[in-house]
Amino acid sequence: MLKRLMLSIAVLLSVFCASNAPNHAFASTVGTPPSSQSNENTDDALPIGTPLLFRDFDYDNKFLGYLGLTVHFSWDSRPWDYLYIGTYEEMSIEDAGHGKFYIRAGKPTWDGYDYVAITGWGYMYLGTKEQAETFTITSENDPVNPNQKLYNIFDSKFRGVGVYGKYVTVGKGTVPTSWQIIPQP
Repeated sequence: MLKRLMLSIAVLLSVFCASNAPNHAFASTVGTPPSSQSNENTDDALPIGTPLLFRDFDYDNKFLGYLGLTVHFSWDSRPWDYLYIGTYEEMSIEDAGHGKFYIRAGKPTWDGYDYVAITGWGYMYLGTKEQAETFTITSENDPVNPNQKLYNIFDSKFRGVGVYGKYVTVGKGTVPTSWQIIPQP
């Protein structure tokens, strides 16, 4: 527990430093030749605009599932795609400038509603670009698979992206998680 607390503090400090750094994110080393892999926490570019899968792990490295979508209806019977841990969905990352990134769905239910946004209660859903949240992404070596990275994703208020039950959330009640980002062929 103390180790996770210290890691969280270190991640928050790195987020503040990253906000002043040039535009970059951190890439997975999945598929990288062993000779170029390192156990150090390095800054590699994420594959911007390419299909990605997001795998979710709790802080005990227990696999929780893939990032997916589910449809719910709002009070005015408008359908919304919410992010949850279920069947995997292809996502992508788009540069938002200033070291921040948008997360987009590859196959949303509704055209023009493909950017990840956050409700007032902290649930993540797909909205328009005007509603989109910008995220900061940091990485650490996967303790189980040192040739891969686990990513921590933070919203613009530096709240970590995790889960509440099966839903992807930030804020109160959110269980902190780490993400493995896997580029797709």
